[in-house]
Amino acid sequence: MRAPLVRFLLGPSKGSSLSCSGTAATGACAYRSWAATTPYSKPATAATAATPPATEAPFKGIRASRNPFSSSASEGLKQPENSSAAAVRAAVETLQEQLMAAAAEKRQRLQRIRAEYGAVKIGSVTPVNIIGGMRGLTALLTETSVLDPELGLRLHGTAMRQLLLQDLPKMQASHAYPSVEALLWFLLTSKVPTESEVSLLHRCLYEMTVPAAAATGSGAGAATAGDASAKAPTHLGSYTDERFVRVPTAVPAILDALPADGHPMAAFAAAAAALSDFSFFRAVTGSGSVGKKEFWKPALVDALALVARAAVTAAHIYRRKFGDGCVPCPDPKLDFAANFARMLGLEGQQHDELLRLYLLLHADHEGGNVSAHAAHLVGSALADPFAAFAAGMGGLGGPLHGLANQMCLAWLRYVQRQLQGSPPTKENIREIAKATLKAGGVIPGFGHAVLRVTDPRFTLQREFALKHIQHDPLFQLLEVVREVVPETLSGKVSNPYPNVDCHSGVLLQAFGLKQENFYTVLFGVSRSLGIAAQFVWARALGLPIERPKSITLNCLEQLCVGQKE
Repeated sequence: MRAPLVRFLLGPSKGSSLSCSGTAATGACAYRSWAATTPYSKPATAATAATPPATEAPFKGIRASRNPFSSSASEGLKQPENSSAAAVRAAVETLQEQLMAAAAEKRQRLQRIRAEYGAVKIGSVTPVNIIGGMRGLTALLTETSVLDPELGLRLHGTAMRQLLLQDLPKMQASHAYPSVEALLWFLLTSKVPTESEVSLLHRCLYEMTVPAAAATGSGAGAATAGDASAKAPTHLGSYTDERFVRVPTAVPAILDALPADGHPMAAFAAAAAALSDFSFFRAVTGSGSVGKKEFWKPALVDALALVARAAVTAAHIYRRKFGDGCVPCPDPKLDFAANFARMLGLEGQQHDELLRLYLLLHADHEGGNVSAHAAHLVGSALADPFAAFAAGMGGLGGPLHGLANQMCLAWLRYVQRQLQGSPPTKENIREIAKATLKAGGVIPGFGHAVLRVTDPRFTLQREFALKHIQHDPLFQLLEVVREVVPETLSGKVSNPYPNVDCHSGVLLQAFGLKQENFYTVLFGVSRSLGIAAQFVWARALGLPIERPKSITLNCLEQLCVGQKE
């Protein structure tokens, strides 16, 4: 079925573009109780006021309505199923085909390693490892990425810089960076996608970003769109049902029920947990009709839905807390990052490029960090991807994990106050840095547990800043700081160089995203790509439940004394 669906959606030409018919960018405010009573309007911010809006039709109407998505090749053809279902099925089937081949080869390698090298020791455990939170202890298998101390983050063996600037396709030639869709495809399959494959995934994610109310055209009707079919038998082919494709009406209802002054990250994690009730993986595996070896198939469907719903959820939280509470429907002509920007109320190509870069750079980071490990742990118990993601977001909300770029901003502002209006120089920055260390403080944004060089993701952000915000005061300060601090920290830490968190906050501030307690949610949207892909690969490789052994302090002491004797 895959080939006809691909031809139906993309047409005979590999490079054919998908165009929106009708009133493409006329999505009304679809997320205020899923049937808006007022038209969408952007919150007034310095960034939106200073940046001219992208060329698009004005938002018309006041009820929830989805933007039509069509291909010239599809006009006049008899559809075997509705176009939305066909779009999702085409992308899923193509991804399944590629992932099946890649996973089969990797499973064979795993079996060979287990059979031939199962007893080989690849490391040792010391009391320092146990007491120190297992920091740096090699004990996890994560297929999507690995951190090379000298080369930086490598996704499926390829350096991030090469992926972003050379390998991955862009949605449009004018874009500076590849699309989020391209990276997600790569994470899921380990293969660089073609332009046609990116278009397939783009269409699928668009459909999964449309709210149930907009799809049905009625808030009241949408309220039961998924509920009415919830009791229907679920099988591996039923993932195109509305209840699994559309953003459920329950999401904004839950968010609106939470305290308006609550932390955005608490709302984000709560919504992720609530989405578990709309999990295709949970429905299929719970039915007992699917063998464990095929669990990766429903996991793949949920992985795509997770990425789409994470963006919608984040936008609803942002608008409710910092804006007018109204989120526009996605535009099929825009890629994932640009649609996310519009949902947040950001207009213009530079904002699109910033979010594109941010989402790409923060998508994945091995499996040992708190959010990735927490999600993997919960997923290993065969909880659904949404429950696993909720666990990961609980970890990301911890100040030792997800607040790094906020801490960097705080220190830069502290430096500005110390300068009292004087321009930053190497001399005065060096004195402030030394004073910070002498007082027992740390300089956030510098150093890394694994890296021994400047984080390539920092360099990519700096290059973007040099092009777009070179006159921004915070950026100019950071330019001096990045030269001085490594010298000051040299000999005190194993890696004194700037990391990815050192720069992201400065960029977000410069482009109008000044609500710092939302930054962790933004981080979570990006990390949904990596967590989703890791979940799929764990199921495809048949990884077991994670169950390390713990010991008490008395046991540890006895083991140490016994070894010493």
